[in-house]
Amino acid sequence: ILNIIVIAYGACTGQGAEWFYGSATGLLFAFTYLYSAINTIFDFDQRLYGWFSLFVAINTLPAGILCLTSGYGGNAWYGIIWFLWGILWLTAFIEINLKKNLGKFVPYLAIFEGIVTAWIPGLLMLWGKW
Repeated sequence: ILNIIVIAYGACTGQGAEWFYGSATGLLFAFTYLYSAINTIFDFDQRLYGWFSLFVAINTLPAGILCLTSGYGGNAWYGIIWFLWGILWLTAFIEINLKKNLGKFVPYLAIFEGIVTAWIPGLLMLWGKW
């Protein structure tokens, strides 16, 4: 809801494209969580989530490149984080839509990425070292 408010405010006040970056990329996560919740409640077909995951994985490429090359949306570390998240989203498409069983790779990848892209950066931010 906050992202939608921010986007509406930005549109009404004539903000530039860079102002929308955080909200737009945040919606990639929001819709991932929203679809996961709705699918769990209503037991929908997972293929739509797989296709959405491919769409998000593709979008992580320019997001990561922007962070790496221009600092847009963060810094170079955020660029690496975007690429790591893209791999995780891509595994959803591979397993669900391509029906390729990746075995224990996906849960281990999720644990690794949780530690490397959230826990460690979060601690560093709290300690003022990020």
